[in-house]
Amino acid sequence: MAIYDLVQSQIEEEDLPQQLLDFVSEGEGEELDSIEAPVKLDASFPNTVVIVGLPKVGKEKYDKLMNVLNKLIDKYGANDKLMPMNPEGTATEGCVIATFKLLTDAETAKNTLDGMALDRVHTFKVVKFDEFDKITSRREEFSAKKTLSTFSRVDFREWLADKKCREQILLRYQTETEIYWHDTAAGEPVLCYGGEREKSQKKIWCDWKVQWSPLGSYITTFHKQGIALWAGPEFTKKVRFGHDGVKFVQFSPNEDYVLTWNGSAALENDENAVRIHRVLTGECVKKQRTPS
Repeated sequence: MAIYDLVQSQIEEEDLPQQLLDFVSEGEGEELDSIEAPVKLDASFPNTVVIVGLPKVGKEKYDKLMNVLNKLIDKYGANDKLMPMNPEGTATEGCVIATFKLLTDAETAKNTLDGMALDRVHTFKVVKFDEFDKITSRREEFSAKKTLSTFSRVDFREWLADKKCREQILLRYQTETEIYWHDTAAGEPVLCYGGEREKSQKKIWCDWKVQWSPLGSYITTFHKQGIALWAGPEFTKKVRFGHDGVKFVQFSPNEDYVLTWNGSAALENDENAVRIHRVLTGECVKKQRTPS
């Protein structure tokens, strides 16, 4: 629809004077979809920084504080400063806003002044003006972001519910790792799992050594880069811990933590000789050399 037709329709609907059409062109190129989109204004202030942590002073000390700020801030480049007063106009708000001519000067000032101590009780905190609203609108309640994955241990001792009350046996020979049911009624071990899943994917389930965790919840497999824990009725990998050349592991009694050791002697002063890991998250919570 052309603008002329749109105006005419509006005049008829609202009973407006027909003379209004004299001010509307009937020419081409006035379709609504041909009108140029409005220019979007840049509402950012990349050259402006906000410095907080200043003392709040009255009018009598305003100029003195501004002179101090001029000496500190002006060395980073030409700028314009504004030190706001409170609504009553009796004291400053404890901050100053500085707009630099150059973006590079603003970046340098932000990085250098942030954390600078003005005196024993006042320390600068500097942020970009564009970040200020985002920072000040944060909720008072802190909610920690969970970045560590974890898993459930609900079915890790599922073998205890075996109807035949059988134990499991872990065997390692040559390059094979196998778990058997110790079936006394059958008179011989019954294979439970022998790494078929890993073999079908052409993966090495274990490099050289395996062992149970104290409560039987996990099978620990040793690798060149560290260890991995496997659990559940299908013995799936739950977590791995990086520790090159690991030679020995020891679990805490409740299996919440596991210690790994790479076999280095105390005289080697290897700061990564011993590592302690949190089992459910896989994070390393401590590193230290081998005790003497």
